[in-house]
Amino acid sequence: VTSYKIRYEGISPNYVKSYLESEVQQMKACMSLPGVLLLFGSFLLGISWHLRTDIMHGWSDSIIFDIQENANFAFSEAIPFEAARAGHKGVHDVNSFADFWSWMNLGFVPLLWTDSWASGEHRASAIQKCSSHYKLLHDFGWDKILLRSSSNSSSSQCTDFDIMTEPATGFQGNPPTPMYLWFNAL
Repeated sequence: VTSYKIRYEGISPNYVKSYLESEVQQMKACMSLPGVLLLFGSFLLGISWHLRTDIMHGWSDSIIFDIQENANFAFSEAIPFEAARAGHKGVHDVNSFADFWSWMNLGFVPLLWTDSWASGEHRASAIQKCSSHYKLLHDFGWDKILLRSSSNSSSSQCTDFDIMTEPATGFQGNPPTPMYLWFNAL
């Protein structure tokens, strides 16, 4: 019926006019699309240049990785009398209040606030053996009142102890930033 009506009676001018108006409206909408895409692209570039999301993502991933892999506790050595070599538990192994405080004291805090230059296992063991029990316990955070009965003398075999404990500033220089992540200072 429709093709018969179109063939013999023709199309009304109102129908043609409404069809052309809808086509012009669709064409205008498509012509505004490049402007919208340009605005959206400039917004994305402005955000990425201003916030530096790639750098922030790298920083947050490296800090999370460092805490997960290097903030260990549950050492098998008698800390502070022996140098801590390898902690057997990490942040995901914290299951109680005691584990949390052990992780905080032995893993997390020493990772962020290092008070000396890193040294090899042999040198660290020698420094621990040559230090007095008083110094080791005091450096570990014990109060001086509790340490009154502790001996303040070191081993007689340690003649070059002062050479071993001084920082390697001649080779590595003085750090311009805190010592956390010395080679990747934030």
